[in-house]
Amino acid sequence: MKQSGLMVKTDAGEQTAETGKKLLGQEDVKKICFVTTVSITLKTFVLELAKYMHAQGGYDITFICNEDREFEQSLPE
Repeated sequence: MKQSGLMVKTDAGEQTAETGKKLLGQEDVKKICFVTTVSITLKTFVLELAKYMHAQGGYDITFICNEDREFEQSLPE
């Protein structure tokens, strides 16, 4: 890896050290992962925010919690 100023060059492509954005003309996908021990926390405090972030901000949302089939089936694709 060669570092020059705010630019980082790797075999995978160029990235700015400040923002981490790829400069290869590819669209950046913003990702967020919510981690909690029980699904009720996600249902109560996070789900509506995550839906909004996905719809309005284009975020790719991931949830990690205990196994809860009912919650899993209630999530949008």
